[in-house]
Amino acid sequence: FVGLHYGTGDNTTLAELLQTIRPVVMTHGSLIQQAEFLEGLAMLKMRLDRYAISNGTIDDQRTALHAWRKTEDLVGVANNQFSLAFCHLWRRELDDADHNIQAAAQMATKIGHGRVQTLCATYAAIAQRFRGDVEGVQRYAAESLSLSDRYGIHFYSGMAKANLAWVARRKGRSASAFSLAQEASAIMTVAYPFRWAALWPLLGMALDANELESAGEYARQLLDPSQQRLPDDLASWLDAAQSAWQRADLDHADRCFRHIAVLATDLGYL
Repeated sequence: FVGLHYGTGDNTTLAELLQTIRPVVMTHGSLIQQAEFLEGLAMLKMRLDRYAISNGTIDDQRTALHAWRKTEDLVGVANNQFSLAFCHLWRRELDDADHNIQAAAQMATKIGHGRVQTLCATYAAIAQRFRGDVEGVQRYAAESLSLSDRYGIHFYSGMAKANLAWVARRKGRSASAFSLAQEASAIMTVAYPFRWAALWPLLGMALDANELESAGEYARQLLDPSQQRLPDDLASWLDAAQSAWQRADLDHADRCFRHIAVLATDLGYL
């Protein structure tokens, strides 16, 4: 039930649910019920903070993982080991993210849990993208695409294709990059907060072609409140570029976008 509301971005219902059940669950609940509650609390904080992971959130996720380990429920442990990796990833603590992804992937493979296996490959590709490791991204994105097809979790093929678009652009294959990024963007729903994975390559290619109108539209989508919060400096430049584009100050918009391209490339977005 908690996962349902988390997945739809229904923060209000999730917050009300957790507030209502907390005293009862933590006093009288089973180990599994307490673990599920703590997992839901960490999920809510991630969503409310738009995946800018605070110290408090990652501490809550560690507590949830510890609670799941007490239950000896391996599915719960694998899910929450991945969630801890997820927190480290968005904090760009990439070695810690890799360690927890590998641990979760090994457990998921052992118990045959296809969703966690797919998640691990999907976000391992992002860790390599943040490092600028083109071959690493290609390897994990291809694995993610294969796993999403094998287990029928087609939604995650969107992220896999977005990362393959990033690889193609880095390798100078613009036509392939554009096609993959367009496919990825079509698969990713508006509620998915990581559409930047496809939008950044599209923005980069728009700049390569000097298409400021398209670049401005991609900037608007990147800044949408439904999306993961970008680093402050990058978000400020995007906002300036979009504002310049909207008021038809194309020279200023172009200067902003060129600076954005440098920042975004260094961060692994482009």
